[in-house]
Amino acid sequence: MPKNSDTITAIATPPGRGGIGIVRVSGNKTKDIFKALTGSSPKVRLAEFVSFKSSDQKIIDKGIVLYFKAPASYTGEDVMECHAHGSRIVLGMLLEEIISLGARSAMPGEFTERAFLNNKIDLVQAEAIADLIDSNSKKAARSALQSLDGVFSNSIYQLRNRVFNAKALIEAALDFPEEEGIDIDVTPAAKDIRECLQLLNALLIKAESGRVLDQNPAVVIVGRPNAGKSSIINNLSGIDSAIVSKIPGTTRDIIKEKVLIGDYAVTLIDTAGIRETRDEIEIAGVEKTHNALRVADVILHIQDQSDDSTNQ
Repeated sequence: MPKNSDTITAIATPPGRGGIGIVRVSGNKTKDIFKALTGSSPKVRLAEFVSFKSSDQKIIDKGIVLYFKAPASYTGEDVMECHAHGSRIVLGMLLEEIISLGARSAMPGEFTERAFLNNKIDLVQAEAIADLIDSNSKKAARSALQSLDGVFSNSIYQLRNRVFNAKALIEAALDFPEEEGIDIDVTPAAKDIRECLQLLNALLIKAESGRVLDQNPAVVIVGRPNAGKSSIINNLSGIDSAIVSKIPGTTRDIIKEKVLIGDYAVTLIDTAGIRETRDEIEIAGVEKTHNALRVADVILHIQDQSDDSTNQ
């Protein structure tokens, strides 16, 4: 694919107030921008303490600058990172100066897009970067990092090669029938197809596990009224979000809280107690409980041991 001819820039750190903020630049004008902004020539992969100056030689800020020469960079292009103080005003001034020197504001995800276009990463790894940034548990982060390292991509390539091998053998057997005196053994093709199916099933299981990690598994807490459901969600979340009362049927609506249990981030869902009732509001609450059960990843059934009712 052809490389992009323009140079892009963006603030790489999230909005807010912090000690350090980073402005990233990528493209063929990066070296010239480096010289104009710092007054010196870049040294490859060497952190330097510099003064970032405007075109009228006023100091915008002082910080660390890094330069990565193509193709040994994230995007495969010349890349510069300006590590300044984390004020949004300072970072904005730095960004404006870089744009005035010939760069343009990057579109969302454009640095990663260029990494893909320049064959630094594949599409699976590009998706893994987004998953790693959005990970909300240790398990999710580890899973995304494995995909970024190419574990998932290697499995896909292995599956593709097996399919190609089987396809080639089958096509050869069809193109050269036995009457032409050419004997082609398609047994390896059958073996490849079986192994492909096994590998594909394993990949689907891993993909589903990754989906659950990314989306916070929904843990729906169900049971009869006054079984202790609200007490459990309050204790696990550390927030008194659910009303606890001796009066049955207190919870009428769905209550959700995100919590970290071990290495897993989950969404706890407190529901109305399931029982026969004539109260219209409570009936609506029970219906919401049934709806929550249909989309639950995990169902946590709470039962009061002192309740000998068999209608659970």
